[in-house]
Amino acid sequence: MRLKTCLLGLLIPSLLGGWTTAQTEPISEASEEWERIRSKAESHYEMVLLLIENKKFEEAVKNAKEIFSLPVPPEKHELLFDSAKEISDALLHHKQYESAHQVLNFCFAAVSDTTILSNLHKEKAYIFKKMGRDDEAIIHFEKSIELSKKPNS
Repeated sequence: MRLKTCLLGLLIPSLLGGWTTAQTEPISEASEEWERIRSKAESHYEMVLLLIENKKFEEAVKNAKEIFSLPVPPEKHELLFDSAKEISDALLHHKQYESAHQVLNFCFAAVSDTTILSNLHKEKAYIFKKMGRDDEAIIHFEKSIELSKKPNS
């Protein structure tokens, strides 16, 4: 099953010239580095979708981790959240709760915006709720509420 919103459909056009290398130099659309990153993101994302479809969940998680390791600037972190949510939702359709948590954890490590962190806690809470682990769900809903009161960082 193909996810409604493809990471690359959102990410690539929005980030042209916006991604940075480890040296924080802007990457232009035509640059070799940009093409390498774009190609890597595209390959990993498409592979994640296929691996989930084919129930190769460990491999899907491994490839998802690569997406969240890319040098995405803070102003584009919302796209990482959207991707994490879509991938975790795909995993949930197969009752792969722990794998869904792992993907959200990769996103936690990649972002710092308090609104996004709040939303990530909410997503984790929903997963715990589906798992019947209501006490853990409540903890994450509380964290989400607390973070939503703080200004964005």
